[in-house]
Amino acid sequence: MKTAFLMVTYNKNRKWDWTRLCVTSLRECFDEPLIVVDHNYNAEEALFLRNKATLIKGNRPWEDTINHGTGLDQGIEWCKENNIDVVVLIEPDCTIHGRNDYNNLISAIEEGNWMASTFRYPYGALHPCISAWKVSEIKHSFQCCPKQEDCYHPKYNEVINVKSLVKTICSKNLPEFYFLYWWDTGIKNWFECAINNKSKFVSNSDTVHYWGGHKRNPESFMKTWAGPYLTSIKVPKSFL
Repeated sequence: MKTAFLMVTYNKNRKWDWTRLCVTSLRECFDEPLIVVDHNYNAEEALFLRNKATLIKGNRPWEDTINHGTGLDQGIEWCKENNIDVVVLIEPDCTIHGRNDYNNLISAIEEGNWMASTFRYPYGALHPCISAWKVSEIKHSFQCCPKQEDCYHPKYNEVINVKSLVKTICSKNLPEFYFLYWWDTGIKNWFECAINNKSKFVSNSDTVHYWGGHKRNPESFMKTWAGPYLTSIKVPKSFL
């Protein structure tokens, strides 16, 4: 199978520290193609990426990019046009420290799944970072969208634990209407895989997703953020 990584760059302050960390760590472990959809429009970042990735200019101005779903759609279209069989989605606020997670994701696709992910929300959905997708089975946009009739699908309550979803919304003070009646970025595509028994959760051992990197730089995580997925920033050796 022909595989590629796909990432969308976007940061509220247009800085690119995360991109440098992510791509440097990825290139220490992988020679596979990396497709980057640029929503940052940072000339210095673009110059850094040109020798390490296929760079695609994002089709929306960065000020208007609320989420990166449009960039993922653009990248998926490129993958379809260039005969990529499996695409692995990563985000700039990730660091890569080996090939185990990648191998597990690819193995899940080879087993017949349409997608696999290393992170599962408490209410059941699999997050698109870090995940692998069979490109030919991606039928929907990665943009946020209303659930509409999906709420009434016979398998909705099998793949979505609504009680846990409500608990998560309340405990984290999330916008209730949005999370109850809308699919977040990429989750519609996961849902279509899940109701067809074609999604799989795999363990995470050598990739780190720090979360919220589009709002904060790496230094702020080291100083202020202590969460279940981070004890310290794992800086790639060649970055030092």
